[in-house]
Amino acid sequence: MWYGEISQTRGHPSSPLFNPDGTMTYSAVYTVGDLLYGRSGITTKNSNLKNTTTFNAKFLGDRLRVNGDFTYQQKTQEKTKKQVRSPYARSVDADGESQIEHITGTYSNLAETTDHTNYLATNLFAEFEETLPRNIISRPWLDGITKIYFQTHLCL
Repeated sequence: MWYGEISQTRGHPSSPLFNPDGTMTYSAVYTVGDLLYGRSGITTKNSNLKNTTTFNAKFLGDRLRVNGDFTYQQKTQEKTKKQVRSPYARSVDADGESQIEHITGTYSNLAETTDHTNYLATNLFAEFEETLPRNIISRPWLDGITKIYFQTHLCL
């Protein structure tokens, strides 16, 4: 027996998966279907490589500070989806043999999707601070640059 919510299935909330002769029931084929046989399904493989490197440097007696970082990320998602029309039996003929039918509206197919994303980012900035004689006033200066590279590639 398999229990499922009525709103999410075409079958009954509680029904047998298999007929007495071993064929799949109408309720089963439209819910868990061919996942029981193992011929249909989705396989997903994800990988994510990410690294950030940071540096800090001080010059001129700590009056000039240079900071920067570099980030690299490579992300890949591969998905294989296989659908096979599943047989089921809803009735028997005059001899008591199951009348085999197949799911309607579903075609056997194979789909592979690969998604690659590359991301590079770098930040570099310098800070200069000059203090005038007798610590009357401090004049900070800050300048920097940010560069981002983003590329994505989808193969169907």
